[in-house]
Amino acid sequence: MIASGELASGDRVAESFLGLRLGASRYTVREALRVLVTQGVLEKVPHSGCRVTRFDEARLRQITTARLQVELLVLPAASAALKVDPMLVKRLDRALKNLAAAASQGEAKYAEADIAFHRTVLRLSGDDIGMRLWETLLPHVRIVRSILGERVHDLEAHVAEHHNLRDVFLFGDLAEIELVWRAHLMRHIDEDRAACASLTSASAVPARDRPGTAVRRSSGTSHQGRLP
Repeated sequence: MIASGELASGDRVAESFLGLRLGASRYTVREALRVLVTQGVLEKVPHSGCRVTRFDEARLRQITTARLQVELLVLPAASAALKVDPMLVKRLDRALKNLAAAASQGEAKYAEADIAFHRTVLRLSGDDIGMRLWETLLPHVRIVRSILGERVHDLEAHVAEHHNLRDVFLFGDLAEIELVWRAHLMRHIDEDRAACASLTSASAVPARDRPGTAVRRSSGTSHQGRLP
């Protein structure tokens, strides 16, 4: 529901609303909220329950920096595994093929295929701890993408960039791999920050905090989705 935009940054999250909306028991909802607070997706408000964490320019940079560091931590083992076992290349190429196919299905589908590509690469490492850290960051990445909306207008060029990543990953040395991977993740940060700053300045109305109510966006559209 947060990643889909049904609950916006700063919105209150009421247990009773979520129980009715998702058809879940109060205990299940409470446990889900506890996990999301632990992950930093929600924040506790004294005497008021929880609200969606506010995602501003500073938080965007924190998320991107954390993701970059985790991926760079896992990359060496993934690269070594790929060069030792050629069969693993098939997994990488399959993820790349799915990414290319998603480019014609819109940015939402493409964003998930992009995440799948990165997950495929990182799983080659066999680093369970690194993967758990990465998966913990994933809800934040999805929420940021939902807030900023569609931004990658030339998806074909973005696919070509991933083909280059694949080639460097197979044939480059570790220093080159880390350099290209870092550039890939950081390439759109200025664009993201500008979009985030634009949204912040355009939003003159503060987050709605009506007790017991989870407020939808002004369009009145009920978005389909689930808690990340």
